[in-house]
Amino acid sequence: MTASLNRLSFQIVRSLFIVVCVGLLSLVFVGHNAINIADQNARAQQERFAAKRLTAAIEVLPEQQRSATVWDDAVEQTAARDTKWMDDNLGSWMQSYFGHDENYVLDQANVAFFAAVLGEIVPPERYEARAEFIGPLVAQLRENMAEVSQGEDDPYEALAEVAVVASVLIGDRTAIVSVIPIISDSGDIAQKPGTEALHVALRYFDAELATQIGSPIELDSAEFNTDPPAGHQAGIPVTSPSGDVLC
Repeated sequence: MTASLNRLSFQIVRSLFIVVCVGLLSLVFVGHNAINIADQNARAQQERFAAKRLTAAIEVLPEQQRSATVWDDAVEQTAARDTKWMDDNLGSWMQSYFGHDENYVLDQANVAFFAAVLGEIVPPERYEARAEFIGPLVAQLRENMAEVSQGEDDPYEALAEVAVVASVLIGDRTAIVSVIPIISDSGDIAQKPGTEALHVALRYFDAELATQIGSPIELDSAEFNTDPPAGHQAGIPVTSPSGDVLC
């Protein structure tokens, strides 16, 4: 009788132990899944916010340029090849105020006659190393300008809104490149369509830009690289005009 009771007690204890273990394992499994779902939702939210801020950072470049290029003085001083004026307004100021890494001014043949890198004037020939990568954007802008100007007696109000901006791989670095025309804001200066000077701005995808994009959404360690994100890391692709992922 005693042996039977002992066996019964052992079976009850074992059954309770199994039930408790299964319950604990279920709780762990459910909790782990809940944590994963929360992490995935948080990562997806971060990616949405970061993507919006990245898009905004790309789209704002033309507006930054227009603060100094849609202006009578800009037309006159670039035509006069006034290097100091161009540096003060289209070079060092663009770098110090907006963070542009490189700025160029091109003539009607798309040849640079002014260049500034990190706010310092450099020989215009510096642009030649960029022309291979930026040339298609310049050609697209000229084409867009011709379409806007066609049949218009005074196309410059419409031309004030024309821009080509895209992410481009330049050598081994990815940059936002924006190209816009330098035009009169008053319409008092006669310009022949197709002869306008162009302003080119480059901003590289670097730590400064990553901080600007990531800090408001708690992406303190945000950076740009070609490695896909893993685990809990959020990531957004930077693509070229053709859709290729650059970083």
